[in-house]
Amino acid sequence: MPEDEVIYVIGNPEHALGFLVLSPLEPVGYRDPLKALSDLERVRKREGRHIKLYRVEEVKRRLVTKNEMKRFVEETEPRIFNFVIMDDYVSGVPEWGGREIMGVDRVEDWKRFSEHMEKYIEEKTVQKYGLGEAQEGTFDLISLTKPIVCIWNILRYSIRLWNGKGKEHDLEKIAHYAQLAWEIGSGK
Repeated sequence: MPEDEVIYVIGNPEHALGFLVLSPLEPVGYRDPLKALSDLERVRKREGRHIKLYRVEEVKRRLVTKNEMKRFVEETEPRIFNFVIMDDYVSGVPEWGGREIMGVDRVEDWKRFSEHMEKYIEEKTVQKYGLGEAQEGTFDLISLTKPIVCIWNILRYSIRLWNGKGKEHDLEKIAHYAQLAWEIGSGK
């Protein structure tokens, strides 16, 4: 599936067996959002408004460790699990000191952090530090400063955390000031 392609599925999140993919005739993925919405309407007529439209996203990181998977298979469906063909979803790092270490996926970690920061910036900073309404295009006060001011704020919040006097969202503030310093410094 190409990176920018979006696939939609219709699903029942409240089904007794767990999440269930539905469609008017058989489970199917949709590339066309219009067709997906048209079929969603048909399924909702039959099943109710609790039926939802979802975007499918390929899982691109390891989800569990080998030991977790081995225990699950032994407890639920004893068989030989082929770890070789599942190494993109099951980490193979052995136990170390009684604790298994998961494979690290820094890109996925960054994507989750980026989503968190996007929400933080939208909810906590856009209206607080800009002039005007968001829908009109705000004037951002930080655009009048230089990267050194952002660096000073990074140090300020870092020292507050170091001294054990950190407040809620100090890490978010540090990350946001780092992004602003990069943005202002690169002239973008």
